[in-house]
Amino acid sequence: MNRSMIVTLHAICSTIALILILSFFISTVVVELLGDPTSIQAVKQYIVYGIGALVPAMAAAGFSGNKLSGKSKASIVQEKKKRMKRIMILGIAVLIPSAVALHLLAQSGSIGTLFYSLQLVELVAGGTNIYLLGQNMRAGLILSGRISKKARQA
Repeated sequence: MNRSMIVTLHAICSTIALILILSFFISTVVVELLGDPTSIQAVKQYIVYGIGALVPAMAAAGFSGNKLSGKSKASIVQEKKKRMKRIMILGIAVLIPSAVALHLLAQSGSIGTLFYSLQLVELVAGGTNIYLLGQNMRAGLILSGRISKKARQA
């Protein structure tokens, strides 16, 4: 696979991952504010099913990012790699388990203190991952030359 194809794959997979995570986050906030228990159950099920698309997208973004970075020691590349490790750890250690637990709690009708406590943890971790992914996307746009020098300094 040539570099151009890897760049395209990386951009597509990274964008899919960010859109999925944003959709999980936004749908959770909206359903918690406006939804009933049936709507909450549906969103939690959608998120668990969505993880089936998110995991491969994140894996492909990570693999393609590593391939693109090669042995680069550039600080912007190293920062992207550090953020990616944090994103992965939050996803594996917090977000996936809490998504599954919230789904199971919602399906059993146990939408109470435990559910909302876990929901808060998931929202904080999800918001953190959205921020980190956004920073990585910005760095990628800088590396590709799609963001001007003026925007780099902002």
